Amino acid sequence: MKRLTLVLAIGAIFSVAVGSASFADTNSDAKKAIQAINDRAMNLILKQDFKSLAKLCTPDCKFTQNGQTMSVDQMIGVMKAQMTQMKDMKMSSTVLTCSVKGGTATCTSHDKSYAAMVGPDKKLHKITSDGTSKSVFVKSGGIWLMKSNATISDKETMDGKPFDPSAMTGGGGGGRKQ
Repeated sequence: MKRLTLVLAIGAIFSVAVGSASFADTNSDAKKAIQAINDRAMNLILKQDFKSLAKLCTPDCKFTQNGQTMSVDQMIGVMKAQMTQMKDMKMSSTVLTCSVKGGTATCTSHDKSYAAMVGPDKKLHKITSDGTSKSVFVKSGGIWLMKSNATISDKETMDGKPFDPSAMTGGGGGGRKQ
């Protein structure tokens, strides 16, 4: 009897260990896939290929920044307005965490960008953004699509000083007053 109990206990521990490993692999696999999507999205933004960028999102995808929620089309409009003023842009988004439940993945990312921008004074200014976002992805047809993205924190600077970029794009939104 003791031997059977020991065998069952070892079997239960092995099941939990294998189940946990499988769960960790699911999270790890999703994190890698979503990182690849983030990398592709950054490249598409830099190329200003917004049509392809929209295909990485669900049709009802929402973006929340500074208390304002926008659709994919609205966010693309804001990006287009901002991009017309920026030069030498660099962007990155690194997935920090990813948790999968069924066909839904919730991720946090560290987002950074740099650009040079001609200001109202007609001088070139260095613009940086460094923040964290939370995204929800859903699996559709074997691929992950972004369902929502919300900025958790964001520090934006112009020439090293805090600044609100929405003031330069007509209030369309990209920045938080600091």
